[in-house]
Amino acid sequence: MDIHLFFLTLLSLIFLTTLKTKEYLIYSIKRMFLTLNNIQENWLKAVVAGGYTRACLISLVKTDINQFHSDAGNYVENKQRTTAHKQVETNCSSCKSLADVLECPTNGYCKGKPCTLHAGKRVDINHACVILMQYIVKNHKHCRPSWKNTDVTHWGSDPWSLAGCFLPRDGYEGANTAEDTDLNGFLSVILNCEIFKQYVNDWEKPDNICEKARKALNKFRHSPTMSLSDEELTDYIGTLKNHLENSGPLKKLPDVQDAVLKLSKLEK
Repeated sequence: MDIHLFFLTLLSLIFLTTLKTKEYLIYSIKRMFLTLNNIQENWLKAVVAGGYTRACLISLVKTDINQFHSDAGNYVENKQRTTAHKQVETNCSSCKSLADVLECPTNGYCKGKPCTLHAGKRVDINHACVILMQYIVKNHKHCRPSWKNTDVTHWGSDPWSLAGCFLPRDGYEGANTAEDTDLNGFLSVILNCEIFKQYVNDWEKPDNICEKARKALNKFRHSPTMSLSDEELTDYIGTLKNHLENSGPLKKLPDVQDAVLKLSKLEK
């Protein structure tokens, strides 16, 4: 039943019943309003909890993606030195699209038969961006990067362009910087990029503590009622805290310790 219709029905009953029944109905309505206020307050607390968690992870994710970008550049240089490639390219500017880098067909990128994106293009396997692409695939937990979220023309100069490969496939086309990326995006990068393995004790497991935090977040985000019970709020905040406190390198970070304290206060 629609909540507004429900309350209208209760109000109608007040005028049609005895005094004693009226008093009981009024008491019941007050209790319902208090409950509604509580679950709405819980929803707002959950929003704040997500904000605290995102804020404590942004610096970590940016720093490690910068390191990943540097490691990738070194990998490309070393790989080219051991091949017959004519020169070492550290900052390619010749690739105009992923069709210059990815073999055809590539799941999640190629379209049509024959592929309208490649249109007969052939890839030089010793090209810097091709080697970098292979490094990205190698370091993706499932070897299935999100190619639609990255721009190959920025690979040499912008570390976050590589982070896009580890974001969810849908909903992140405009996440061109860490500041544009939400908590679900950060958790996905941590889950998918091997450089973050040290921050999740059970990273290799499909349902690890970080994945549980991501699932809890998405369950909250996609709730049609925009409400949470006390128990649901406690479970949600507890799951976020478990993720932040699950490994030594993560829980030692000052930003993370501050976030855990703030999350604990929200639970009370």
